Order: sequence, then structure tokens, then C-alpha cells
Amino acid sequence: MAMALTHGGFDDDFFSGFPLSALMHGNMRGSDGSAANRGIPLDVKETKNAFEVKADLPGVEKKDIKVNVDGDVLTISHERADKKEDKKEENGVKYHRVERSSAFVQRRVRLPESADMSKIKAAYNNGTLTLDIPKAEEKTRTHQINVE
Repeated sequence: MAMALTHGGFDDDFFSGFPLSALMHGNMRGSDGSAANRGIPLDVKETKNAFEVKADLPGVEKKDIKVNVDGDVLTISHERADKKEDKKEENGVKYHRVERSSAFVQRRVRLPESADMSKIKAAYNNGTLTLDIPKAEEKTRTHQINVE
């Protein structure tokens, strides 16, 4: 599935593009800086009191995961570097193979105004990052004004 960035530098606007398949936009760059064809798969669920975001990050170590909030934008990212090296010697000939790869993966999601970004709780277990984002108390936007 080909991924594309949307305008404004944000991959996802929480409420636009439902069903959830529209939230599958991501940004992944290979070690050469080229865009790769996949991002971080997300599940987003809303309950009466909270939002829950689940991100699949198989094989990623917890220490390499970064979760940031900037205004109403939640960013999940990680950088991974893999190195495999095989060396052997046969009949006086040395065989070397060194393969390296690295990738920076990032996913941005714009959350609704009702999300209380200051109270996000994150847990990582068995390759799945789970973010619990409580809803802020609703602000009353209508009220009676007495005319004097």
C-alpha cells in the first residue's frame, strides 16, 4: 500500500477520512533518505471518556520509541539500525558480508480538541504501543448573559 503525506506536514487529521483505513498514512525513510512504502499501522478507538491509539511496532525496543505532543498533534516515531556481519575463511580466502540498514519511522495524528493531551498514558507490550488519551471535561460554550 503506497503512503502519502497530506498537506501541512501532517499525516492524519483525527476526524477526517474515517473509516480507519484512511488513518494508515505514514512517513518512513530509508537510510538513503528515500521514502519507503509503509508507515506505522494504527488503530484509533473512542469511548465516552477517552481515546485509545494502538500502534504496531514489532521488533522495536521500548527505548527507541518517542511519543511527542505539539498542540493537538500526537507524533509517534522510532529509529532503527540493523547490522549483520558474516565473516569466514576458506582455503586462504576471506569472505565478508556486511549489511546495514536504518530507518526513521514517524506517524502524526491530529487529535480533537476534546483530547486532554497533558494526561496521556503510554504502555509498550509485545510490539504494541498503547496510548490512553482521556477526554477533557466539556467546556460549556453556551450560557445566559444578563443585560443590565
